[in-house]
Amino acid sequence: MAKRRHTESQKGPGIQRALCGAKKTRGPGACSRPAGWGTPHPGRGRCKWHGGRTPSHVKAAQKEELEEAAQTYGLPVEIGHQEALLEEIQRTTGIVRWLEQRIRSRPADDLLKEWTLELELYQIERRHLVKVSRVAHLCGIEEREILLAEQHGALVAEAIRGILEDLKVADHPDVGKVVRRHLSVVRSAA
Repeated sequence: MAKRRHTESQKGPGIQRALCGAKKTRGPGACSRPAGWGTPHPGRGRCKWHGGRTPSHVKAAQKEELEEAAQTYGLPVEIGHQEALLEEIQRTTGIVRWLEQRIRSRPADDLLKEWTLELELYQIERRHLVKVSRVAHLCGIEEREILLAEQHGALVAEAIRGILEDLKVADHPDVGKVVRRHLSVVRSAA
């Protein structure tokens, strides 16, 4: 993460903003113009009078902005379309439920008097959830998850059979009961 080189700020009641902070060429002290004043990167770096418009300053400010955006929004991740759809369904469901709780916590009179931001976002997110769910269904994600679960179950069964045969206990009369008991513990834990 890029460190802010110019940490001086101007404070007021509830206001804090970064300043250019460059050493003044006329008189003592530092430049008190806002950071990035008169440049393509307002709020970052030097002002236009102290080199803020030079290509290197502009590039540094853009890099800093991208690094902050990467921390806020995350870096790209390689992911399959099925996993991405499932994650989006889970994420959107969480947002819908959170908004629903916020709306339910308001008195009914408030909801009738004005269209609140939460109610509008709630409607948007619900529509988004339906769209993503529809796409996931059209892609056959549910069926594929069932198929994968069945394949996984077959592999587990084959492994258990192989273990029992290697131990020469596959013909033991209690094998079915013991395996069923242990698999039900695994299933209930999952």
